[in-house]
Amino acid sequence: MPKFLGVCLFRHNESKVYLNLGVNPKPLLMRRLGFLLVALFFGLSVNAQECTDFLVRQYDTWSEMNEEYGVAMNYEGINVSLAMNIFKPIGDGNTQRPLLVMVHGGGFHEGHRDDFNELCQWYAERGYVAATISYRLGLYHLVSPIFAVDHHEMVRALYRGMQDTRGAIRFLKGRAELDSTDVSRVAVLGGSAGGIIALHTAYMDMPEEKPGSCNAIAPVLLAPRPDLGPIEGTLNLNGFDTDVRAVVNIFGALRDTSLIESADDPPIYAYHQTMDEVVHCQKAKPYWALFPDTNNPLLDGSCV
Repeated sequence: MPKFLGVCLFRHNESKVYLNLGVNPKPLLMRRLGFLLVALFFGLSVNAQECTDFLVRQYDTWSEMNEEYGVAMNYEGINVSLAMNIFKPIGDGNTQRPLLVMVHGGGFHEGHRDDFNELCQWYAERGYVAATISYRLGLYHLVSPIFAVDHHEMVRALYRGMQDTRGAIRFLKGRAELDSTDVSRVAVLGGSAGGIIALHTAYMDMPEEKPGSCNAIAPVLLAPRPDLGPIEGTLNLNGFDTDVRAVVNIFGALRDTSLIESADDPPIYAYHQTMDEVVHCQKAKPYWALFPDTNNPLLDGSCV
């Protein structure tokens, strides 16, 4: 099994999060993640710079906003543009920067890549290249997106998000020379729905692991549901793989922990709260405490 580096406790309120510590949570969260990502990226070896260089704010930053990385068909069959915001350090002199790809939350129906701009800039100030991405949102539902029309819809939504994340990773690896990144040192981080997507990006890595829900299935609400294609998606098929060195999961979950197969899989760091009412730390359906009988799939939380 891969290394499990820890579980911390957060309070999760739909797509928002705060630390119940009575203090400003952002520096604590960022400091924890800063030490974490250095450990995940570098392990026992150090390339180009000392590990401590990546923990201290020392660089001005440059950002490239709204960079389109592809166009893909959403759940309604409409082509949507997918973009990312990229943050880089200035003056670090490193041509092999570690790369962090961030996936926002929002229950697969809301949220925006800008939600992680501040965290991306924080990492760029310390020598990382950090990109926060958009992915295809939406699912067929009744009354509210919380109430998926059937048990296939959330699985299809996370699958589309995973495909888009893989397309974004290939896009970023394809411009490694422009960004001075090391394509062998890439990590993916997500929160809530983004955590679910990040985990599946790291661990749903075999074609046979494609869920049956993501094949062509019966129409719903008079709308067709075509085959969603391969787990790698079809964006930016430029010869680069979508392997990541590590995954950071903030109150997300996996469809099944059997997707984590061997010690060769990426190490995981999980943040959660044991009584998270949206995504359970144990096995449950999303929104289990509010609406336990929804059509959402059972997921294995961080405690599992």
